[in-house]
Parts: sequence; C-alpha cells; structure tokens
Amino acid sequence: SANDQSDMAQRGMPQKSENVFKYGHALVTDDDCFHGGLAEYTILKPNTAVLKLPEEVPLPVAATINCAVATVAGALRLAGELTHKTVLITGMGLLGVVCAAMCRVAGAAKIIAADIDELRLKQAIPFGVNQTHLLRHQSIDTPIDVVFDMSGAPTAMEVGIEALGVGGVAVWVGAVFKNRKIEIDAEQIIRRLITIRGLHNYNYDDFANAVAFISQHHRSFPFEQIVAKEFSLPEAEEAFQYALTHKPLRVGIRINHL
Repeated sequence: SANDQSDMAQRGMPQKSENVFKYGHALVTDDDCFHGGLAEYTILKPNTAVLKLPEEVPLPVAATINCAVATVAGALRLAGELTHKTVLITGMGLLGVVCAAMCRVAGAAKIIAADIDELRLKQAIPFGVNQTHLLRHQSIDTPIDVVFDMSGAPTAMEVGIEALGVGGVAVWVGAVFKNRKIEIDAEQIIRRLITIRGLHNYNYDDFANAVAFISQHHRSFPFEQIVAKEFSLPEAEEAFQYALTHKPLRVGIRINHL
C-alpha cells in the first residue's frame, strides 16, 4: 500500500513511495502484527489495492498473482509491444513461466526459454515456449527483440544482452540480491541501440492487469500445476522443508477459516 498522492505514485511508481507498506516484508511488532501472509486474518492498510476475483479461479492459482504475475505484468509494460517479436526469457522459475504465458497471449512470434536446469526448461514448454536453451552448453544464434531476465544471475543477464538484435530491449527483474557486477560492452549497447530497463515490484495498474490475465487465461496454461504440494497452516515448517528439499516452482499453505 502507498499514498496514491505521493510523488512516486504520481509518476507511476507507488512501490517506491516513502510511505510504502509491503505485506509480508514488515517485521511483526507488539503494536503491528496482523500484516503477514501466514495467518487466518490480515488487517489492510489504507491505500491497499483490493480487486475481486472470479469464483472459478482456483485459490492456488490466485495466490500467484501477488507478487509473481503482477511483477511479470510490469515487466511486459516496460518491454512495450510484443506482437510478432522474438522473446528470450532467462530464468524459468515461477516468474519465467508466467512471463512465457503472458508473452504468448501478448502475441509474441517466438518465445525462447533459457535456464541451467533441464527440468525447469521442460516445465516451461506448456506455458507457450517454442524453444528451450540450456545456458551451460548452447549459444543463442537467433537475434532477440526482447529479453526478460527473471534469474538475477549475472551470466544470464550478460547472455541476454549479447543475444539482443539492433533496437533490442532488455528488462531485468530478477537481480534483487547483491551479486558480482555484470560485464557489458558499452560500444555494442550504443551501436545496436539497445535499451535496458529495470523493474522492482509493480504498480497498481500491473496488479490490475495481472488479475485480468489470470481471470481470463488461468485455464489456457497449466497454472494449477505450479503449486506442487499443499500444507495446512500448522504444517508451515514442513512446507518450507519440502520447498528446500524438492525445489518446486511453489509450495502452497492452505489456510482454513472454518
């Protein structure tokens, strides 16, 4: 939630407002504790966006809207028109497969998925991917119009920049932790007219577009398979252990109110 009258909100970046509140990020204190996700109830802050979902959207699919689908919606906004474009996505976790699905719906002509994990590449194919690329062994020969990095891996970002054709656009989303600096040939950025854009979190429009996408297309792709296994709230510790051991796209914690 963020004050919609703040300077950053007026510039389309409410997630960077000084007074922004991020559910699940804030520390629990004696005075303010009902704002996390692992709870039966949450007290909403002022200026929180609330949208109604169709009843037919399964809860495990709905849970991915915030924040994966909304973040990808923001990435597509920054990328611009995708119709007839060749798209490369590096990092085929949840954001990567959602990105593939959204690019397919947006009219991309060809979608290439890249990762270091063969299983993740295999999982990505039903989400609209035309071609897979194992980053460890293959080179990308096709000129790319738009590259989305969802991995945060410096090598993946470097590969993406190298693959871009003239006038290409790179949208970086995954690099939210400290890592080594990436190596970019500035001359090639200039001569090939390349644009690099970064995205952290998303804005209200991205959230609305994410809800609309899932509402309309949750049956078009195997979104229900994203949550590999569900646990109850008292089994939360087991859920985390399962995620660490098996590394699925997502693990679900189902909260029952009755």
